[in-house]
Amino acid sequence: MATAGRLHPTRCHESGTGGLFARPPAGADVFPVAVLARPPGALVYRLRREVMPAQVEVVERRPNRIVEILQVGYEDYRRRHALAPHVREAAQMILRCRTSALGGHVEACPDGHIARIHYNSCGHRFCPRCGYRKRQQWIAQQREKLLPVRHFHATFTIPHAFNDLWWQNIKEMARILFHSAAQALQELLADPQRVGVQIGIVASLHTWDDRLRRHPHLHCLVTGGGLTPDETWKDSWKPGDRPFLVRVEPLMQRFRKLFCRKVERKITQGVLTVPNGCRRQQMLNLIHKVNRTNWQVHIARPPEDGGPTTEEILEYQSRAVAGGPLSAIRIAGITRTVSAWQAEIQASQEPQLRYVSEAPLTEGRVQEVSPHEVSFRWGTYDEKTGRRGREQTETLPIEKFLRRLFWHVPPPNLQTIRHYGLYTSAKQAEYEQCRALLPACRPPDAVRPGAFDTVRKDGDDGRVPLEEYMAQRTHCPVCGKKLVISRVLPSSVTGKISPRDKARTRKLSRAHTRRRGG
Repeated sequence: MATAGRLHPTRCHESGTGGLFARPPAGADVFPVAVLARPPGALVYRLRREVMPAQVEVVERRPNRIVEILQVGYEDYRRRHALAPHVREAAQMILRCRTSALGGHVEACPDGHIARIHYNSCGHRFCPRCGYRKRQQWIAQQREKLLPVRHFHATFTIPHAFNDLWWQNIKEMARILFHSAAQALQELLADPQRVGVQIGIVASLHTWDDRLRRHPHLHCLVTGGGLTPDETWKDSWKPGDRPFLVRVEPLMQRFRKLFCRKVERKITQGVLTVPNGCRRQQMLNLIHKVNRTNWQVHIARPPEDGGPTTEEILEYQSRAVAGGPLSAIRIAGITRTVSAWQAEIQASQEPQLRYVSEAPLTEGRVQEVSPHEVSFRWGTYDEKTGRRGREQTETLPIEKFLRRLFWHVPPPNLQTIRHYGLYTSAKQAEYEQCRALLPACRPPDAVRPGAFDTVRKDGDDGRVPLEEYMAQRTHCPVCGKKLVISRVLPSSVTGKISPRDKARTRKLSRAHTRRRGG
C-alpha cells in the first residue's frame, strides 16, 4: 500500500495488476483496461491509502444527439471545408467531453464498498453537455440580482442586409448592437415627457433563428420602471392602467437611427471590414436604404395577456451563456457497472453511442438521425406574446446541418451577456437605493397568474432532482459515507494531468500534511 497524501505513480499496462489496482480480490470487477487505456508509460497517480473496492462504476457521459451527429459527420466535414480555429477547437472539445481523452479521477468509499471513475468535462461554452450547470448558476445569480419589480421582454433584430457585414466583423457588430439597443431604451425611458427614470437591462445575444439560420438579434429583460431624479421608484405605466413599457414605434426608430449611425461611422473610420466584392460606398448606400425601412423591434405582452414570465425569459436568455442554440437542460451523468461496460468495450476502445439518446434542441426537437440526414422540429415566433410553437419538421443533410451549427460557435472573447443601467457595477449605489425603496418580495411577473410556478421542476419528466442526484453521486450507496478522491487519471491522448486535477492533488496533499501536523 502507498503512503497517504503523496503522488504515487502506478503504470497502467503492467501485466497482472488488474489495470489500476495491484491486488484485485477474486471474483471482483476491476477497471476495464480498454476504458482506461493511455499511451505506454503514462502514469496514474494515487493520492491516498486505498482499500480494494468491492464494486467499480464508471460515470458514463449521458448520450447526446449533437455529439452523435459530430461523431458521424465531423471528420468528413472537416476534410471538405476550411474551419476557423475556434470552430475546430469547439468540435474537438465537444467530442472529447467526459471521455478518457481529457483525463479524470477516481472517487472511492473509505471502507472499500465502491469506486467510481469520473472523466473530466471540457467546459467549452458551446458544449451541450457542459451548459446545464452554467445556465442554472447564471439563472440563480440573476434571480438574486433582479429587482422585485415587473420586467418586460424586448427583442431587437437587425435586417438581414447586414448579415455579410456581421459575419465579417462579429465582435464589433455585436458591440454596436448591444449599445444601440440599450441606449435606445435608456434614452426613451429617461425622457421626462415619457417616464423619466433610470432603468435596468439584462441583454443577451442570439445569432440564430429556430432553423439555425443566420439571424442576429438581441433579447433584453427590462425593468418596468426605474429610479427618478427625486430618488423615488416610478413604474413605466400610469396607476390603474395595464402594465406597459414604451411604445414600439419610437423605440424602433431610435434603435434604427443609433445602429445605422454607429455602423456608418465605423465603416468610414475603417474599423469595420467591408465584405468581399463590395465597395465602401456601396455599403454606405445600403445603410441609407435600410434606414428608411421598418425594423423588427418587439415588446412582448405581460404574463396576464399570455406573454412570457420573468423566469421564462431568463431561461431563454441563458442559452447565450453556455450550450449554444441546441442545448438542453439535463442532468449530466449516468452510472453503470463495469460488467455492463465490459461487453461493450470488447468491440472498440471507446464505447459507441447510439441514436436513442435524449433530445438536444430543447427537449425532443431532434426527431431522427440517419447516416446522411438530421430531422428536427421548429416553429414560428409569435411577436405579440413572445412565444414559439414548434409544430413543423425540417430535414437537412448532415453536412448542411453542421454548417448551420458551426455558424453560431462564438469566437473567443465575444461577450454574449451584458448588463446596463441599474444592473451594472457603476450604478451599485442607485441599485442599493432601489432595493431599499422596493419591498423584499418576488417580482409580480415571475410566475404565470393562476399557477404556482412556471419553471419546470427537476423530476417532472422522471429525472432525479439535482440535489438528490448530487447526494447520490458524492456518497457511498452502501454505508452513506462521503466518497474521497483516491486517484488522478491523466489524458489518454497526451498522458498529462489537467490543470484542474493538478490543483486537486496539491489541495489534498496540503490537507494531509496539516492533518499529520507537518
